[in-house]
Amino acid sequence: FQQNAMTQLAIEYNDVSILENMHSAVGHSLLFGEKKREGCDIFEGWMLDEKIRARNIMTQSILCTDMSNHFVHADELDSLIDQVRKLANDIAEDDTDSEIGRNEPQPILSILAQTPATDEHRECNQLANLFIKFLLHAADISNPVKTEDLAIYWADCALSEFFAQGDEEKKMGLSISPLCDR
Repeated sequence: FQQNAMTQLAIEYNDVSILENMHSAVGHSLLFGEKKREGCDIFEGWMLDEKIRARNIMTQSILCTDMSNHFVHADELDSLIDQVRKLANDIAEDDTDSEIGRNEPQPILSILAQTPATDEHRECNQLANLFIKFLLHAADISNPVKTEDLAIYWADCALSEFFAQGDEEKKMGLSISPLCDR
């Protein structure tokens, strides 16, 4: 809608994941920018490089919720799962920790928690960042797995929003987006 209506947001974000970019920008303005509120700094005490990394992860995760990229992300997730399995096996082969035992696969989370001292650990951190993106996207589209009363409530909210958009598109003489026509 934003792109077809050529709104200020569409222009500001160059027609790319418009609402996702706006949500990210507003959120970061509240966390780091001019609109930051005293006493609400959840990053207080963090080093600048840690804040920059966290902001990057948050931005990429929010952008991943753009449904226009859903199937691309699903394919990436399949590939990611294969990479994680391979890395876990590679690390298990290299691991000399006597408590874990040689050649036994380490749990993925314990690998990710280790200090990034090797290429495998750095790659695991990159994979962890990708998993965060996919988890947020999964949460974003999780309505069908909620309890029936919650699922119906949120589905009705979404449909109301879709239909309101379709009504606005009709008024503006734009083609009506999928799922938005009453």
